[in-house]
Amino acid sequence: MKTYSILFLISLFVFSSCCNNNQKDEASSGEHTAAVVSPSDEAISVDVKELLANPGEYDGKLVAITGMVTHVCKHSGKRLHLMGKDEKSKVRVEAGEVGKFERELVGSDVVIKGVFHKEVIDEEYLAKWAEKLEGEGKGEHMSHEEMEEEQGKMARYREMMGETPDGKIENYWVDAVSFKAEKL
Repeated sequence: MKTYSILFLISLFVFSSCCNNNQKDEASSGEHTAAVVSPSDEAISVDVKELLANPGEYDGKLVAITGMVTHVCKHSGKRLHLMGKDEKSKVRVEAGEVGKFERELVGSDVVIKGVFHKEVIDEEYLAKWAEKLEGEGKGEHMSHEEMEEEQGKMARYREMMGETPDGKIENYWVDAVSFKAEKL
């Protein structure tokens, strides 16, 4: 059972990391409106483990986190995975204002400054997403294939939600404002 739980968490992390993540943009209830921040704004310094242990405390706040880059999305460079001191603590970072991360960052220690987000995926979230999809389908803003792809994502989320004790999935990420590589 413990192995199954670990595999579930790993697959959830991978699924939410390199997928297009259109659901974040399309179904968001507006709770995570973009904060107006700049690289010069004061950020809360926090390590990845602490950030993930207390996500509600940092949601929507500008944070500065240090860690090692373990993955950069090879197709777009728009995402990376940052591992803290604890090898089990990883967070997804969206390029945001940075634009793109280079693949050469893998293995480098970096300091990322950005806005932390916590998103809860539950039945209410999926209902809003389905409602928005229905409107886009009627307005022909979405092809039949795109509609099926989005519905497939929703079905996978429902399946994952059914395997959690509270029927919810929490998704975390940082929208980068700036970053600095400590070694390349």
